[in-house]
Amino acid sequence: MPKSLLAARVALALVVFYASSASFAFAGIGDVYVTSDASNQVRQYDGTSGAYQTVFTTAFAANGELGIHFGATN
Repeated sequence: MPKSLLAARVALALVVFYASSASFAFAGIGDVYVTSDASNQVRQYDGTSGAYQTVFTTAFAANGELGIHFGATN
């Protein structure tokens, strides 16, 4: 991965992370997934542009911060 692309993705991740006060993770396809314990949602953002895409999933009966784990195949 070119250094400029990596730097852009890291910068985007930090902005999303601090703006939402949540956790984040990169999926295998390069998108950013942001969790929120306030709304119990995992939101998906475009990894290149940072544009909001959709609610990836909703946690039911969550208590506290959410975590994301992506396996080796995704």
